[in-house]
Amino acid sequence: MMDGLLFANAAVKTMETKLFGAEKLGRLSECDNLTDAVRILREGGFGAQSDSDDYESMLLSEERTVENFVRKNAPKGAGFECFWLKTDYHNLKTALKAKYYEMDDEDLYLSGGNREAAEIRDAVFSEGKSLGEHMDKAVIAVAALSAENALTPKALDEVCDREMYDEISAAVSARSISKAVKDYFRAESDLTNILSFRRVSEAGMDFKAFENCFVAGGAIPRDRFMKAYKEGSSGFELIGLAGIKSDGVDSTWKMEKAKEEYLLRLMTGMANDMFTVQPIMGYYLVKKAECRAVRTVMTGIANGLGREEIKRRLIRIYA
Repeated sequence: MMDGLLFANAAVKTMETKLFGAEKLGRLSECDNLTDAVRILREGGFGAQSDSDDYESMLLSEERTVENFVRKNAPKGAGFECFWLKTDYHNLKTALKAKYYEMDDEDLYLSGGNREAAEIRDAVFSEGKSLGEHMDKAVIAVAALSAENALTPKALDEVCDREMYDEISAAVSARSISKAVKDYFRAESDLTNILSFRRVSEAGMDFKAFENCFVAGGAIPRDRFMKAYKEGSSGFELIGLAGIKSDGVDSTWKMEKAKEEYLLRLMTGMANDMFTVQPIMGYYLVKKAECRAVRTVMTGIANGLGREEIKRRLIRIYA
């Protein structure tokens, strides 16, 4: 296992030199049209495996390349499965909404999960097929809400999110999971709860609305959020409990950016330890963030957003 990990980490160090990079991303965000933007993507080697000049095809090619590399080379049980669980639960939500709201779901499923989307959909629509403890609990809970005429799309999402984080929390508790990976998902759970608290506070909703959103796996207990609610907190000061400096974080979108940047730094901060999973996981997270940033820029250009607005939406990716 160690030989395989060292090989993967060594390969990652070479692949890091081929990242799109801050300079090219800056040039991309200065483009006035998609033709110029696609040219910069090509010059930067982005979407090299794609024959199309459609930027979405180029993005899908980049995402597929990094996913295939990680699935082939990352050690099993290292924590990558938790990232792919998010795709599984997206597909579970889609299937459940298709079942209970007769929604057209044909083009809404994502690839790249731990399970095939078709398997999840089949289990939702066919009684007696198990998707595992946590997904089964979500399916049962949604059915119970429907029977009580209490099911809403928001409630369905909340049920699935709670089970997803329960499953992630159980997965990262394994002895094979490194401390860095445990710290990453613990921080993600805390920051997810803090953002939920902020949105509930912003909307003037009661504490029950937050409890419905609260997910497991974090270090900040529910009681701490109850205390903040009673004190009339807006939620901004809570991010200090997760290790983020609250200076300048004065809006929900800034909190979202701070969350994404903090989690990225948390994993990439030890990316030179070749005997751990951090290099390959850090590269995976940076590459995924890079693809999201490119998609943000390209979509902004396609929709006529101004340069400053596009730049405002970008997070700091590269150390």
